[in-house]
Amino acid sequence: MDPRSLRIGAVVVAVLTALSAGGAYYALSTAAAHAATCSLSTTSAIVVDQPEIPDSLDPAVTYTTPGWGIVQQVYQTLIFYNGTEYGPSTTPSATLGPNYQVPLLAKNWTISADGTHWNFTLWSNEYFSNGDPINAYVMWYSLSRGLVMNQPLVYLEEENFFLPGLTYDNNSSTQSQTNTQNWLANVLNSMDTLSIVTNPSASLLDIMTAHNQSFQVINASTIEFNIGAGSVDANNLAPYTSPRPYPFLLDQLATPGFAAVDPLYVAAHGGVVTNQVNTWMSNNMMGSGPYALSFWSPSTGYTVSPSKDYWGTAIAAAHPTYNNLQPAKSAIDVSFQENPTIVVENMETGAAALGSFAYIGPSQIHELQGQKCLYVKPLPPVFGALSFAPWVYMDQNASVLPGQPVNPFANLSVRAAVVHAINYSQIVSVALGGYGTNWVGPIPTGYPDYDSTNLPNYTYDLTLAMQEMNASPWPMSSGGLNPVFPHGINFEYFQTGDWNTVAELIQSTLKKVDIPLNLVPMSIDTLVEEQSQESYGTLPVVCTSQTPANGGPFYIGLDYYTGDYVGPDDPTELNAWSAGGYNLCMSEFANQTVDDWFYDAAESTNVAAAAEYYGDITNYMYYNYTDAWLPIPTSFQVYNVGVQGIVQNPMGSGIGFQLIYNTDYLS
Repeated sequence: MDPRSLRIGAVVVAVLTALSAGGAYYALSTAAAHAATCSLSTTSAIVVDQPEIPDSLDPAVTYTTPGWGIVQQVYQTLIFYNGTEYGPSTTPSATLGPNYQVPLLAKNWTISADGTHWNFTLWSNEYFSNGDPINAYVMWYSLSRGLVMNQPLVYLEEENFFLPGLTYDNNSSTQSQTNTQNWLANVLNSMDTLSIVTNPSASLLDIMTAHNQSFQVINASTIEFNIGAGSVDANNLAPYTSPRPYPFLLDQLATPGFAAVDPLYVAAHGGVVTNQVNTWMSNNMMGSGPYALSFWSPSTGYTVSPSKDYWGTAIAAAHPTYNNLQPAKSAIDVSFQENPTIVVENMETGAAALGSFAYIGPSQIHELQGQKCLYVKPLPPVFGALSFAPWVYMDQNASVLPGQPVNPFANLSVRAAVVHAINYSQIVSVALGGYGTNWVGPIPTGYPDYDSTNLPNYTYDLTLAMQEMNASPWPMSSGGLNPVFPHGINFEYFQTGDWNTVAELIQSTLKKVDIPLNLVPMSIDTLVEEQSQESYGTLPVVCTSQTPANGGPFYIGLDYYTGDYVGPDDPTELNAWSAGGYNLCMSEFANQTVDDWFYDAAESTNVAAAAEYYGDITNYMYYNYTDAWLPIPTSFQVYNVGVQGIVQNPMGSGIGFQLIYNTDYLS
């Protein structure tokens, strides 16, 4: 699975929820000063206005921010992030793993000395909200189901795991994969009675305990994850030939695709399907979490209510610091509301406790800050980085289609001129209203191993930019690139919110070094299309961005990263690796040494060694002027002051959206 497919949904929503309001809530400080005049209309439920509709209620399918937002209230994974804690740990525990992740369905776990075998032991007496049991057999079913369904989110599984008996390096036949999928689907669909789930037959137990698979049942309470049956490389360009450790596995296991689903419930409603979605599961939920779905309308909204018989209540009482294991306190009533004026009005009057906006710019932020009944709280940079970390890419591939002008960005001096001709502080002050963070890529700020070599941010230096341009084959004394591109160099960007202004600012400053840009706005879906490859006449397969499609060719443009978990392997895979989904048809940066560093870093279990590899990658791309890293917009929380306490959790639902778990109201 190409991770690029995830962007079609997740990126669109992540960008459109640059100002997200939600949160993993816990009883903290009060807001007594505002209570008298800003009370909430109801305290029987947490009322949330949001414009986005979940794409699916099935944890094996959903790949958008609002989808993760509801799924992670109802379904549970083996482990999860603990409140505000995320990121690297230099003191992992043999029983609890890194100190920023704590048990959920699994009470503890162990890791083999070589880092390729992870054993998870579940709590006893776990069950779904309908009373059906959860055990290692159910987890094997749930994880195998995701591989069989093969939906976009499955790429997170396939980075380390694959179908039984198959790996990326030995799965050369599409037919062998299809046959294995069909066989496994039949096996899963046979698990349709309570006796099979709790006491499987000898033949079924032989299948679940077989060694040639990623997910191996050890006993009823323990399941083993065998890394190496999958591969970081989903394109077979550099397949792993042996198991390799993956230190950020726990980060991936916190994503919805690794959640437990009820085999009996699925079997009663369509069963396991191959290469397609189960329509019933996409519109209904049966989970094990503190919340249960009590109302769902894809046109108006949904309600999740505290589960009446939540399995984790007693365990949560014994472990009060495990935020995401705690039972729910209040129902959550989400209303789909696209009109931002109504969202603000509802929060101001107390009709809604929280609000989310499809897009909000500087003027709207300042307007919200003027509302006496609202908290408008800027969040740490990692929130914005997870949602939207932008840059200007420059195509380094010197080859062009017949009849097309030369590609100037294959020249290092031209790329350096672009990097230093962009006024980054102006973008923050003018386009982002003062709310933005500069960064050095490819790892976003706030992530583990971010800029571990402490390089300075790129700065606006027009004198240096002119010097670099004059050192290129197109010096400014001869008109720079204006004679070569009399009608401008096509510059693609997504026409969303303030990014029209950003594109115009970049156009105006690059003009000063005789690099004329022809701005070409497009939808995000079209931008993703530009990153694909296609046959073009009689020529070999080429990138769409290099063709006239959609106003191209585009040798320069605006791109961005959005994350699924806070791990440096994800952005470096996408943007530093030569076959990365955000790099392949954009910057076309390719260096074998950097590729080797990427592989070494992704599998390193030594914190210091990994930091060095990631630092080498950052350093090389920095002086290669691969991309001009643009400021990351600040994310905000917006909520009525009648809500008592918020725990920030940037990985609450994977893409910077904050989970709503427990909240108290002012009396």
